[in-house]
Amino acid sequence: MDNMFFIKKGYKDNDTAKTYETEFVGEYWNDERIKTSSVYQYDVYKFAASLIKKKNYQIGIDLGCGPGTKGKWFLAPYLKELILIDQPNCKSFALKALPKSFFYGVDLENLSLNLENKADIIICADVIEHLSNPLPTLEFCRDSIKNNGIIIISTPERDILRGRNCFESPHASHVREWNKDELNKLLEFIGLKIIDHKLLPPKKLTILSKIIMKAFGPIGYRKEWHSCQMVICTI
Repeated sequence: MDNMFFIKKGYKDNDTAKTYETEFVGEYWNDERIKTSSVYQYDVYKFAASLIKKKNYQIGIDLGCGPGTKGKWFLAPYLKELILIDQPNCKSFALKALPKSFFYGVDLENLSLNLENKADIIICADVIEHLSNPLPTLEFCRDSIKNNGIIIISTPERDILRGRNCFESPHASHVREWNKDELNKLLEFIGLKIIDHKLLPPKKLTILSKIIMKAFGPIGYRKEWHSCQMVICTI
């Protein structure tokens, strides 16, 4: 297959996007990044929490958990078992936030974990755009979910965020970004069944933003308010 990630012809990957670090080198998780991580993908985790409570899910995986802030707020209070997976340098931050969880430090582009128990729900929020090869991470999601479980995958919606004429991400740590059709094709290629596709704010909205959206609906939309695409999948 010429285009294994289903990105449109002419799109240029960002080769400078390198975010993998071991626990011994680098300063990727600095104070500012930890602070901002608590507001990004806020609505994705909020949705996951509502689903966990509704379905009474017991085992969850936060794949690309970062420092664990949103997992502490939205996942741990409702799950019997929470598994955290991310690059090794997240370990100390994640386990500080979630000391009763299990943490696996891995290279997400070479992910080959075999967990003892499959999960009821997997959250992979804004991870795949950082990976030169997202297939191992997506295959892990497919192979680690129960037959009746749910996989939640989010990533920027390129056409909304950048415009239809974008052929390269200006975000320094994004290798590539998908539009809705491209992402759906990728997930279906992996073997996932798409249940729903939603557009959400990429980060927690202010009260004023919520008031404007409620008052004006689509007319009041800005790309910053609905440029995160969240796909709900099963196998």
